Amino acid sequence: MRVSRNWLNNYVALGLTDSELAERLTMAGLEVESFESQADNLTGIVVGEVRSVESHPNARKLTVCRVFDGKRETQVVCGAPNVAAGLKIAFAPEGISVRRNQHDPEGGPLTIGRVSLRGIESAGMICSGYELGISDDREGILILDTNAIPGVPLSRELGMDDTLFEIGVTANRPDLLSHIGVAREISANTGKPLKLPRIRVPEGKREVGKALSVRVIDTINCPRYSARVVENVRVEPSPGWLRDSLTSVGIRPVNNVVDITNYVLMEIGQPLHAFDYDRLAGNAIIVRGGGGEKSFVTLDGKRREVREDTLLICDGGGPVALAGVMGGLNSEISARTTSIVIESAYFNPVNIRRTSKRLGLSTEASQRFERGADPNITAWALDRAAQLLSEVAGGTVLRGRIDVYPKKIRETRITFNVKNSNKLLGITLRKTEVSTLFNRIGIKKIVQQKSGGTIYSVPTWRPDITREVDLVEEAARLYGYEKIGTAGEIRLNLGEHAPAVDVADLIRDYLSSSGFREIVTNSMSDRETASHPEAIPVILANPISLDMTALRTSLLQGLLTTIRHNLFHGIDSSRFYEIGSVFRMNPSGDPEIISGYFEEERLCLAMYGLESPGHWEDKPKKVTIFTLKGEANALFRKISLDNSRYIPYSTPTALSERSIFIEIKGERVGSLGLVSSALLKRYDIDTEVFFLDLALDKLRKSGSTALTFRPYSRFPVVRRDLAVIVNESVTIGQIEDAIRAVAGPMLREIILFDIYRGEQAGAGKKSCAFSLEWVSENRTLEQQDILELMGGVTEKLESSLGAVLRQ
Repeated sequence: MRVSRNWLNNYVALGLTDSELAERLTMAGLEVESFESQADNLTGIVVGEVRSVESHPNARKLTVCRVFDGKRETQVVCGAPNVAAGLKIAFAPEGISVRRNQHDPEGGPLTIGRVSLRGIESAGMICSGYELGISDDREGILILDTNAIPGVPLSRELGMDDTLFEIGVTANRPDLLSHIGVAREISANTGKPLKLPRIRVPEGKREVGKALSVRVIDTINCPRYSARVVENVRVEPSPGWLRDSLTSVGIRPVNNVVDITNYVLMEIGQPLHAFDYDRLAGNAIIVRGGGGEKSFVTLDGKRREVREDTLLICDGGGPVALAGVMGGLNSEISARTTSIVIESAYFNPVNIRRTSKRLGLSTEASQRFERGADPNITAWALDRAAQLLSEVAGGTVLRGRIDVYPKKIRETRITFNVKNSNKLLGITLRKTEVSTLFNRIGIKKIVQQKSGGTIYSVPTWRPDITREVDLVEEAARLYGYEKIGTAGEIRLNLGEHAPAVDVADLIRDYLSSSGFREIVTNSMSDRETASHPEAIPVILANPISLDMTALRTSLLQGLLTTIRHNLFHGIDSSRFYEIGSVFRMNPSGDPEIISGYFEEERLCLAMYGLESPGHWEDKPKKVTIFTLKGEANALFRKISLDNSRYIPYSTPTALSERSIFIEIKGERVGSLGLVSSALLKRYDIDTEVFFLDLALDKLRKSGSTALTFRPYSRFPVVRRDLAVIVNESVTIGQIEDAIRAVAGPMLREIILFDIYRGEQAGAGKKSCAFSLEWVSENRTLEQQDILELMGGVTEKLESSLGAVLRQ
């Protein structure tokens, strides 16, 4: 929404600089996206008088002019065909910049210099409207009023000493799509009174009801329709003040009748439409749906499709306008028009929005109607337009107005409790202060309730206020967001008992956020797929097909099927998981559901391809078994499992070639490893696939979903490095277990940062370097403490693993 500062001054005394006004509006919730002073674009350009014009001796299309700028005469070479002696023109002296260069395809600015054109010196420019950036006319120079005084700044002469504000209006504030609406907000913010125009409509003797009839058939989509008739109108160009007002906000002047409807639109926000009275068949207006009509030609000359739910304005013969969107070509105002009908109505926002979107036709009128115009200002806007038509177009307004308003739309009443509002906002407003603030934007106090609440009446121009919380927001906005302080400390009360959360839900949340995609596969498969030496499949007594004769014994087969499908479709890297049940015969005495059968819920993850794709600074990294182990550790931390062990198993299993068994609190819960090449070959997969298979019920038993808080120690962490040489057969896990056994409860972390195999370590040996971190929760550790701890660790490694401390 573009707003003119000069226009706003008609309704409220601003008394603020442009920057201050922009700041006030933005803090009040009307975001000022930008503002621009018109005078800035015309700086240094003045009214000039052409004293003489002579033909250029060396160029047929050029003339040599003498221009008086109020102080001196200057010689200017001009190529405009309409330049003549005695004209008052826009003159840009040497050194001044104009907004557009007529000879630049991009239309960039031009600084005027002293130049020689075909041998004649020129030291200024007689400007066109295009070069000044105030019109698109390139053909001739801008000619000013004959009464213009040479030397007067052009911005003052043109009434362009104005500032234009671009305001971002949200969809729920249709009241701000007008100058009076914005002025009302400024009035509320500054406390200065709002001044509305005084309306006096000089009416003739003839009654409007004898000249026009109005019938509203669709009262749902047109709750109110108001109209006036004005006779003896002279359709001609608008006076300067009206043209300038519209031009300042980006509306192209057409003629005085159309310009007045647009002026009232931008003034109060109520869309109006003018019909040529003599072109209305039967001197009638009928508001109805589009039943029986197929298409209609609008003012832009385009034929528009009409549907049954399209609201139409019709005369006695057919449609003359798409209600609330655009008028028709068959009733437009022309130079021959002498009598007009002015329409001022309220239409159902949903219907107008539907029509506008379907037709792809958005107008100034439709934008306001579809957001929710004010149903109770139609008569005011109608009278305002009639008054201006009488003054500008010399029309005679018929006595009275037609106003079809069968069911009045009342103001919303809302109970507001100032104590609750203060508690929510953290301020201390009194009831009288709230009433004063609300009154500034038209929200009136109706009655004070004994319960402490106050009933307020919300005007119909604020359709966004429907609940008490909306009034709380208005109280904060009017009081001033900048006055509401922020607390330096926030206190939270944490519940003693965390809500019950299933481990499976936590696992899904974590894995999905870590880049894994969940899949769900069929629990039935063919007998060959379900069979492997470690599990006896459950065979179905009545299978539905040969491909579904057995229940799955592992989730891995479903994951491999999905991986094959993705590889065949060009997906070279991915990660999947599935949570589901597996089944097998139960000869071992495991827990049973049905005698002889075993069912277990499991989690299975699979990864293949690249861990990271790489870029110019780093090489791509392939997924390894350690990638999957890291994901397993992160998953265990998510469900509060911190006592896990990984046990390498060198013998291949039915599903894997390299396996690592996983124990938690001494109980085996699953394994991770590399899928066997034989199994990958069966699925036509030619890349390594790593998998993790876990028993979900065992994770539920061992893990925890309750969140606990453990503060960081206030005392410093002590780090020491330790390097030992051990036999190649000694695992890293054995070394870490030995360290933890003697390092004490203050040991926070063990980090393996180097493994060396080579001549210095010896044949069959390896050097392993660790970083150990200790921290106490109640004191600073001293050097003697660390020496004792490191001594115990070294002695334990030497005695239990035959480690030799590396110097």
